[in-house]
Amino acid sequence: MRKLAVKYDWLLVGLFALLYFGILCAKSQTWVMASGDSGDWLAGSTIWMNVQPFGSPVFILLGHFIHFLMPNHLVLGMEFGLNVLPSAITVSMTYIILKKLTSIKYAFIGALILCSAALFMAQSTILDEFALATMFLTIALWFYLNGRKKLTALFLGLASGINIICVVISVIWFLYHLKEIKQWASALWIWFVVGVVPYSMVLILMYLPLPRLIAGSLSFASIDNYLGSSGTVGSISWYEFLIRFPQGMAIIIISLGFALVPLFVGLRKPFSKLIWLMIGLVGFNLWIYFTDSDPSTWHFLPFTFPMFVILCVLGMYALKGKFDKIVIYGATTMLIVNAVFLNANVLTNQNPKATKLIESLKSLPAGSAVVICYGGNYGLGMDYALAQGTDVIPIFYSALKPTDTYYEKGAFYQGYLKWVNAKYNVQGSNCQEQVEYLLAQGRQVYISTPTITPYWQGVFQYEGSNDLAPVTGVN
Repeated sequence: MRKLAVKYDWLLVGLFALLYFGILCAKSQTWVMASGDSGDWLAGSTIWMNVQPFGSPVFILLGHFIHFLMPNHLVLGMEFGLNVLPSAITVSMTYIILKKLTSIKYAFIGALILCSAALFMAQSTILDEFALATMFLTIALWFYLNGRKKLTALFLGLASGINIICVVISVIWFLYHLKEIKQWASALWIWFVVGVVPYSMVLILMYLPLPRLIAGSLSFASIDNYLGSSGTVGSISWYEFLIRFPQGMAIIIISLGFALVPLFVGLRKPFSKLIWLMIGLVGFNLWIYFTDSDPSTWHFLPFTFPMFVILCVLGMYALKGKFDKIVIYGATTMLIVNAVFLNANVLTNQNPKATKLIESLKSLPAGSAVVICYGGNYGLGMDYALAQGTDVIPIFYSALKPTDTYYEKGAFYQGYLKWVNAKYNVQGSNCQEQVEYLLAQGRQVYISTPTITPYWQGVFQYEGSNDLAPVTGVN
C-alpha cells in the first residue's frame, strides 16, 4: 500500500485539490470573486458569436464541446471541466516539477502553498478562462524541464489560444532561447498553428451573420475597434500606481504568506537557466498588473503563479528546513480560512444576482426590450440570456456620457444597430432614439436599474425600483 502511495503520490495530490476546489466552486452562474465575465463565456459557448477581446478561441471551442456533451448543465460542466479540473492538474504538475527539482517533502509543501493561495483558488472555483491557461503553461514548464521542445511548444500554443497574454509569454519564452533558435525552429510551427491560427476564428465569426453583441461585422474598422478596446497595458498613471502597488503586494502576501521569506533569503545566485526563465515570466506578469490602468488585470497573475510557488519552494529547499514549519502552518491556516471566506458556492447562494437576472429576463413578456449597460456583469448576463433563446430585445448604452457620440460612431455599435434593426425591427441611431421608437410602436420597454450609471441618471422615465423597471418615456 505504501509503495502504491509513493508511486501515485502525484495522483493523490491532484485528487485532494480536485476535491477541495470542487467543494468550494460555484455550482451555478455567479458574479462572485470578480467572475462577471461568466455570461460572456456561457453565451459564446452556447451560440457562435465573438466574445470579449481577443476572442479566446481555444476556450470557446472547448466550451462548445462541453455544451454538446451537457447542453442542460453548461455552467456546471464548464466550471468543473475548464476550471476545477485544470487547477487540480496544475497543483499536481507543480508537485511533479518540485519533486524532480527538490524532494517529496518540498513537493508536498509547494502543492499545499498553491492550493491555499487565495489568488489561485479564486480562479479555480469560478467560471473563467485563466485556470485552463495556467494549467497549459505549467505543463509546458514540465516538458521544458525534461527537454521536450515540441511538447513545450504545443502546450504554450494551447495556452496562447486561450488568452493573448500567453502569446506574449510564449514569445518571451522563445526569445529567451534566441541563441538556440535552430534547435527550437521545428517546434515553433507547432506553437503557431495551435496558438495563433485559432484566432482566425474571430474574423470568421465577424464575417458570418451572427449576433453582434460584442464585436462588429468584418471590416478593418471593426477589427481595430475590437482589438483596440484592450490596449491598456502600460497606461497607468503615477497616482493610480501608488494605489495599485500596495494592492498588488497585499494580494501576493496574502496568497504566498510566509513562503515569500525563503524566496528572497534562500534563493541565491548563480541561477540556473530554468530559474532565470521563471523569474523573467513572473516579473513580466507582475509588470502587466502594476502598469495596466485596468484593475481587473490581477486575473493574469495566476498564469505564472505556479512558477512563483516553485521559486519560493526552491528558496526553502536551499535553506534546509529553516522556514519549513512556519510555511506549512501558514499555508494550512489559509487553506481553512479560504474555504470559509472565499467559498464561491456559499457566496453564490447568498447573493445569486447572476441567476436572478436570467430568471427576470425570461419572465418578461415576449418581445419586450431591455435597456442595459453594454458589458459588465449585467450586459454579459444579457448576452447569455439571449444565447439561451430568451425573447427580449437588447438596447445597449455605454457608461460614457449620453452626449458623447464617440461610442455611437464606433464600428461595434454600428454593427449592433444594423443587427438589432434587422432581427427585431428596432430603428434609431442611439439607445434614446431606439427607446422612443419602441414606445411609439406600443412595445414594452424595461430598464436594468442596477446598471444606470451617474451619467445616465434622469435620461429615461421609469416606474418603480425593481431591477427591471418599466420605461414610460425619454427625457
